[in-house]
Amino acid sequence: MGLHAREDGKRRGVAPGRARHRMAGIALVAIAALLLEAPGAAARTGGLRVHVSGLPRGARADVLVSGPHGFRRRLTRVGATRIGGARPGRYVVRVAAVRLGAHGRVRRGAVARPVQARLAVRVHGGRTTVVQARYGTIVNPGLVPLAATVVGVIGDPAQPDGLVLAHVRRIAAVGGTLSLPPSARLPHGVLARVTSERRRGRRLIVRLRPVPVTDVAPVLVFDVPVQVGRSSSAACSGSGITPYAGFGNVHVSGTIETASWTGPHVSLQVDLDVDAGVKVLAALGFDCSLSAKSLPLRGFVAGVPIYGQLKGELSAALQAAAELKAGVTVPATFGARSVGVPPLLVWEPILHAGSPRVSASFTEIAQLRAAAGVGVEVGVGDPRVNVHVDVDSDVSFTAQPGSCSFDVDLGQFSVGGKILRFSISSPKTPPIFHQNLWRGCDRAFAVGNPGAQQGNVGLPVRLQLQTSGDHAGAVSYSATGLPAGLSLDPATGVVSGFPTAAGSTTAVVTARDAGGHVARATFGWTIAAGGPTFFDGSPGTGAPPPTLGPYAMTSFPPDPSDLDTPVSSVDGPTGPIAFDAPLTHLQVANGWQTWSNGYGGDVYMASDAADDGTLSTTIALPPGTGAFVLYAEPDIFADFAMSATAQDGTTSGPLTVYGYAGAQYLGFYESCGHTLASIHVVDAGGDTGLGIGEFAIAPELSCSASPSALAAALRDAVRQAPVRAAAAAEPTRALGRNR
Repeated sequence: MGLHAREDGKRRGVAPGRARHRMAGIALVAIAALLLEAPGAAARTGGLRVHVSGLPRGARADVLVSGPHGFRRRLTRVGATRIGGARPGRYVVRVAAVRLGAHGRVRRGAVARPVQARLAVRVHGGRTTVVQARYGTIVNPGLVPLAATVVGVIGDPAQPDGLVLAHVRRIAAVGGTLSLPPSARLPHGVLARVTSERRRGRRLIVRLRPVPVTDVAPVLVFDVPVQVGRSSSAACSGSGITPYAGFGNVHVSGTIETASWTGPHVSLQVDLDVDAGVKVLAALGFDCSLSAKSLPLRGFVAGVPIYGQLKGELSAALQAAAELKAGVTVPATFGARSVGVPPLLVWEPILHAGSPRVSASFTEIAQLRAAAGVGVEVGVGDPRVNVHVDVDSDVSFTAQPGSCSFDVDLGQFSVGGKILRFSISSPKTPPIFHQNLWRGCDRAFAVGNPGAQQGNVGLPVRLQLQTSGDHAGAVSYSATGLPAGLSLDPATGVVSGFPTAAGSTTAVVTARDAGGHVARATFGWTIAAGGPTFFDGSPGTGAPPPTLGPYAMTSFPPDPSDLDTPVSSVDGPTGPIAFDAPLTHLQVANGWQTWSNGYGGDVYMASDAADDGTLSTTIALPPGTGAFVLYAEPDIFADFAMSATAQDGTTSGPLTVYGYAGAQYLGFYESCGHTLASIHVVDAGGDTGLGIGEFAIAPELSCSASPSALAAALRDAVRQAPVRAAAAAEPTRALGRNR
């Protein structure tokens, strides 16, 4: 490189030394760029692992992976393929149907269909993302889904021996397989081989012989959402009793696998929400039994009919007058799966009841039992040569004064039909799954009404709501009509916050338990404008409480300055307070004779009277002060009019304070977001000295503070407060002075 640099420098008239320096600089910059970019480049790439499954041995898949910057790669190998150095971003995996060669029960020309044709994933730098590209249903050639009008059925519509068709010339060669979806005319649909066909006028008559679904689809995977009417109810005539049952969110799913070397595997199941309950408004005892309306299940997957029905029996028996309504919604799964290999092929029930949602209200309870028999049937193709599962279950509500419950019995279970050459029938079993869904009625579920509430703009609110009675599981809360600035914790039932606007509202609090029980409480809430400064003199001559409004107060430490000397300021927990004119530093029983509430600390006396004889002092408070407390007492043992006023004019008004052991509590505090600046104290004339002391202070309150944390701080302050001697009910009247 140095030689080329020298030659280049000579050609261009650049001095060899300068050329060498320039090329060396370029090389250093290039090396630095490589060192800086290499780790970043590694961090910017990730990996994508695509796992292709579901195809017979030797079959080729058709999977296309596309991603950022025009990335495209087609995968044909079954199994896992790792794509390294993938740029971060969104990738789309498209799985296409493929034709197969002969393999076991899979005939040449069969089509394998993906479980999901399109999958989207995101690749992140430094990590490998895994995506499953699964093939499911495999359909052999020769299946003809029929697009014709069925005008007649020969034989049993559930198991037809033939069809009369209109508007069709020919459907398929004799020996082909015909399929139709389930319908009102053909409740199980059609999956059958055409044995003959002949025309009569404009109509075509075809004779059929049912075929196993495994001849048509060696592998069948399906998950079909089914639309059904949600509820079915029936009133017992003249009784005032209405039991009901219903279904919703119904999915029929299953797998039939006969292409595996391990032998056949079958599963069929229905997932749904079961509604059951009873409404009673009866003046006397009654009992009844009714049949609920059956609801058909119909599906058509890859030309294979999927059929079933939801059925039920309703009953209720009441011994005396009652007025109640109770209902439950429970997600349930019914079905069966094969376990083992032929000839040891057994059937295992699939039965499960999930977490219930219960609603119940009672005005008058009598002994009652209401039951909804819930039946589920599901099958594939003609039941003479294919699989079907039948499950009868029972959801019951029982009540008597003091006790109520919902119970479910799942499992009067039977399986019938064939898979390949193996029979899979089983006798109907007794219920094999029992679960108590809910117990209650011992005591009514209720929300305690806290009564009318009051508050002020900017002052924190914390109200704990409580429930009583029996409830199922955790209770959640909600509310409407709370004052602006307040909110309800749905888990704890605590209303908290800082009101932001004055006014009156009506709050409605709702409590709901895990079983669906609901209780409500309604109460008024009034927020006053007030403030932002508030006065509290309620302790009088008693000991100072550890809290003032929403504030936890901190007392001043002893003053180390000399006694009987003038002071202009006093150091406090949040900074010094200052007096507008120097005050004389004294102590109770050491220069100042009496006080109140057992206090024996520092006192500061103003003795310079104004022309009208009044004594006063103004206390400047540290920046950021939210609350301040002081006591004031006259020098002479007599009654004097005193007052204290904050910087915004909020005042205690005139207070009569006695000079002998009569020191008076004066407390000021601010709403959130505001601060106290000063307190002006006045002794209204005729006195010889004004004593103040027993100071306490607290910093300002943020409007974003947690009311729960404030409540905890107040509790701690109360717990840690020193115990003071109680003040006398009436101070002793005497002659004399404090100074």
